[in-house]
Amino acid sequence: MRSFFDTSAIVPLIFKEPHSDAARAAWKASSVRLGWQWLRVEAEAALTQRSGSLEAWNLWRRIESAIEWVEPHTDWYGHLRSFNRSLGLRAADAGHLYVMERCLESVPDLTLMTFDQEMAKAAASRGLGLWQA
Repeated sequence: MRSFFDTSAIVPLIFKEPHSDAARAAWKASSVRLGWQWLRVEAEAALTQRSGSLEAWNLWRRIESAIEWVEPHTDWYGHLRSFNRSLGLRAADAGHLYVMERCLESVPDLTLMTFDQEMAKAAASRGLGLWQA
């Protein structure tokens, strides 16, 4: 399986959360793991806010090194704003979904890995593949 991970699917790999078991299952099932560069900022913010232990930071580094990082072209903000007008997602969520949709151009069977219900609903409304436990 080829998966695009958002932050809601990565943080439960680092900290014990209700979705941790499902996140680990998705991680293990994924042969290709993609993520938007902004996930790095969000994951490290979570580690900082939760006073992550050295073990948690080391785990994050291993996870980070196993992700293929993607970033849209340099002039993508106008496209992102337009993309999100019909969805109304929070800014970073819109970014994750927009980047995932762009990745589908080169990875047609890509599946979105998220535990964010609003993003999952928006992805489904656009016909994007969602990971199912």
